[in-house]
Amino acid sequence: MSFLEDTQVLQVLRGFNPWWRNGGWASPPPAFKRAAFRRAWHLLTQTQVHRPVFLSGSRRVGKTTVLRQLAEALLAEGLAPYQLLYVPLDHPVLELTPLNRLIEIYRTQILGGAEQGVLLLDEITHAEDWSAWLKHAALLWPNYHIAAAGSALASSTPDGGGFTTIVIPPLSFTEYAHMRKITPDVFCSLAELPALERAGQQLVLNSLAVLEPYFLRYLLQGGYPETALIDDTALAHELLREECVDRVLRHDIAFHSGIRNVRDLEKVFVYLCVHAGESLGQEAMARSLQLSRVTLASYLQALESAQLILPAHQVDEYSHRVPKSRSKFYIADAALRNAVLLRGEDCLSDPSYLASLAEGCIFRHLTAHFPRAAIGYWRAPSRGLELTMAVMLPTRPALAVQLKFRERPEILGSDPLMEFARAYPETPCFFVTKSSLDYGPYANSARYFRLPAYMMLYMLGLEQL
Repeated sequence: MSFLEDTQVLQVLRGFNPWWRNGGWASPPPAFKRAAFRRAWHLLTQTQVHRPVFLSGSRRVGKTTVLRQLAEALLAEGLAPYQLLYVPLDHPVLELTPLNRLIEIYRTQILGGAEQGVLLLDEITHAEDWSAWLKHAALLWPNYHIAAAGSALASSTPDGGGFTTIVIPPLSFTEYAHMRKITPDVFCSLAELPALERAGQQLVLNSLAVLEPYFLRYLLQGGYPETALIDDTALAHELLREECVDRVLRHDIAFHSGIRNVRDLEKVFVYLCVHAGESLGQEAMARSLQLSRVTLASYLQALESAQLILPAHQVDEYSHRVPKSRSKFYIADAALRNAVLLRGEDCLSDPSYLASLAEGCIFRHLTAHFPRAAIGYWRAPSRGLELTMAVMLPTRPALAVQLKFRERPEILGSDPLMEFARAYPETPCFFVTKSSLDYGPYANSARYFRLPAYMMLYMLGLEQL
């Protein structure tokens, strides 16, 4: 039994719900709304299927912001203030109070026994047995619409249904540009671009050229909303190291995954920051890090569950991983890698490092755009040359990318992208370049289209908004 009185709990709830007394947020949520907000709003407000919504993501990715924006939008749409409850369950008083008791206090003291309301439960993963509670919430509280948010690590195990999970990744390049109020529009999709007349292709380039200088800044400071717009790169990286790396490695993973040797876990993450995008065999990695393969595998799984790394494997035409092939590991956001390795403005003049940042960024965007596809590198059967990325759906390839992120890249007739295009003639194939100067059909063939990375990522992001 809790030692807290109902009146003490209610006083804290009143502090977090200022609209009950004709107030509002002391600091309103940002006006810019991400794709995750729009999907959460649709699910929360529709009436045909009654399921709680769970926002999952790493630290500082914007989960709380989405909940606060939902609260603001609900009140603006005419929801009675007393019908809205926001609960940050990482507050010590609220964390010590069982969820059912919190809602009962709200129902009796604020709703006056009414049976309709909206519950916004922030950091729900701090609550005991939260997953089972959320799974059965629609049965326990059938007249309440529920949206919750919590740690990616705590939600990495299957929930067995009962609620809809929305994974919130770092900002896409499109969202980053829109946050900066740069919102060019285009009249075609990425897949349609190669088939346009030359004049149409030039119009798309002219429309999006304004984005080119911002892409390098995006690679430098990355996609975490809190730091994306900070002008001081060193300060942004310091905040990211503290909030998104150190606390995740030393607290979150240790707490949720039971890993005790945090020093070895940090060693694995730094190793992957140094070798991001390289083909790595786990046996060789284990030797280099002086770990057993079993221990290394558990650390890699924990880092992936924490959304710090993204693994990529060699894929075949059946969207399967090629057995015994080496893996690649990308850091989930470019800024995290820069923060760990202390790479500031100097990295913009390091072509090899910059290209590896762009490769990881492209991979993350593709995994967000094609969540059910197998995405990895592909090897040409004839010579074994490597294609940077292939997006393989169960029935067909959806996209192929060969990275040429450098000044005036050389493209040879033996490039594996051309072999891939011959094998799959219906698949859009792109040479992804660095500069607007390297744009348009290669060798006058729309089958092999050269496209700057900033254009590709922006157009992919537009399709998700």
